[in-house]
Amino acid sequence: MQFIFYASLTVYVTPYLTLISEFGHTPKERLNLATYISVTYAIGIAIAAQVPGIATAILESGFCSTIVESIQTAIMAIAIFSMICMLIPTLSLKEKLHSIGKKSEVAFMTSLKSTFKNKHFKYYIIADLSYFLGMTLVMTGLLYYITVLLELGEEKSGLLTTVMIIISFLVYPIVNKLAKIVGKKKLICFAFVLMAINFISIYFLGKMPFANMTQAWILIAMMAVPMAFLGILPNAVLADIALHSSKTTGVNQEGMYFAARTLMQKFGQTIGIFLFAVLTTFGKDIGDDLGIRLSGIVGAAFCIFAAVYFLFYNEKEVLSIDE
Repeated sequence: MQFIFYASLTVYVTPYLTLISEFGHTPKERLNLATYISVTYAIGIAIAAQVPGIATAILESGFCSTIVESIQTAIMAIAIFSMICMLIPTLSLKEKLHSIGKKSEVAFMTSLKSTFKNKHFKYYIIADLSYFLGMTLVMTGLLYYITVLLELGEEKSGLLTTVMIIISFLVYPIVNKLAKIVGKKKLICFAFVLMAINFISIYFLGKMPFANMTQAWILIAMMAVPMAFLGILPNAVLADIALHSSKTTGVNQEGMYFAARTLMQKFGQTIGIFLFAVLTTFGKDIGDDLGIRLSGIVGAAFCIFAAVYFLFYNEKEVLSIDE
């Protein structure tokens, strides 16, 4: 079932994100499109986080007799709403009217190989893979950080996640404006480093000289800022790379770049979950929590590597195609 979910998600998301490079005729337009997508993504996550509250309301209304049925009904309602939202761009976007892309005649494997041979994409995808690995490692442990390191109730997880998304959402306009002034590469590297600092702080959760709930709020607020940067800018950068490739080679394969990124993200997420499971063998309970604390350190190491590696990305050369 999980395989079917990820497969269907990839089939939808990859062509959808490809339209950033096809609809965005300038770096500014591509950045704006990536920003709008991140905004809707944040809203979607916030809505999905309300499933427990919706389930409680359904149960109290008497529509369902058990908590399991109410949760299933809440998820079904969110799923139907999501399907309608996904159909809106599918039915309303006029691709032929706005798109600058053309159908590629290159064979799949040939296209995939040339994608990974692109020097600009290499720097991007390795940094992106490293970041997603570290991010998945830490997000997998979020519930443990709250219940084991901070000894708070697990019901706080939904609240903290929602607040983190809201704060990140408020930072989006700042990210958009800064990227147009400073450039996307510098901001992404900055976000990687800031995220690494946040991850390192996880090691000290529950040991700081103030209330555990306060520590949780500080961590969530600090993580929201780099998440805002990394929720927008990587998609815009990949759109730049894909468009640069099509204009310099004459081969339109924007979709392959986004498909390759999605593939590598899945690798990163899978490895991240596996590493977290390995680290828990060093302790994952109250009073025996070394493995949970080390997950933050390991996640930070991956973010630092991503920042250093992405420094070699030549943003000026990629954007020169738009001049």
